[in-house]
Amino acid sequence: MIETMQNSSDRFIPRRCAESLRALNFKPQKDAIGALYWHYLFDDEKCAECGADFAIPLLLKSFVGLGDGWDVNERWRNTYFKLGDVGFMPFVTFFQQIYVEYKNFIRNITKLDFSLDSDKRKAAMIEYYSQLLKQSVKTISKYGNIQAFEYCVKFYKNLKCEVYSHTEVGFLDIFKAVTIRKNAVESFIAFPESLFEQIVVFLCDILENDPVTLYVGQQLTFFTKNILWKKCLKIRYYKTHYAKHLHLNQIILVVERNTFLRCLEIILYAILILDI
Repeated sequence: MIETMQNSSDRFIPRRCAESLRALNFKPQKDAIGALYWHYLFDDEKCAECGADFAIPLLLKSFVGLGDGWDVNERWRNTYFKLGDVGFMPFVTFFQQIYVEYKNFIRNITKLDFSLDSDKRKAAMIEYYSQLLKQSVKTISKYGNIQAFEYCVKFYKNLKCEVYSHTEVGFLDIFKAVTIRKNAVESFIAFPESLFEQIVVFLCDILENDPVTLYVGQQLTFFTKNILWKKCLKIRYYKTHYAKHLHLNQIILVVERNTFLRCLEIILYAILILDI
């Protein structure tokens, strides 16, 4: 039964083998078999306890099937982060693979006709990749180190340059490229205060050079909007004539003695409210 669980290419048989082993009161070791056993029983925490070498490939497989639920994704991230920094580069490689798959999938799509079942399936797949990339960039940003920051910036810039979203009415974001960029912007909230100068530079670049900045700002989550509105009441003086010509040195002057979060509030407030 263990051999079948290890080698079967069927989608369901390995899980049935794991369930049968559990019914037989199987006590796995913390090794490759144990990691596989807990993986097929959907117990990521015990899978991770079997060691990074065995657990990381299986946890990445689990990640693909999580969907967009906040609780399941947070639980998965908490489990994955217990493996330490050794999990960072495997996840980055995994993220790159998802991005390449996404680009390959949309490469030959020029429009979607929702009266066709085939195009409905294409739209569903685009949404699936959008959610995967959203959760992936959120996971990378939560590492909070300079490598994670640089990779998130690189991802944003690559997406902006490589993926075009139609601007015709009804197809504003056919490939979810703008939505994914919005998610990338939101992910920078997770980085620590020590990186605030680099983040200011990056966000200013978005303000000046991203053609859909206003759309990105308007599409921030309802939760984030509420926080921005409440906290930004204290900085309404920013709503002045010169705010249309905001420059990096002006922002740093205002926030140099404030916290990283306040810095982000000012930048995002500018995007969201000041129509920059």
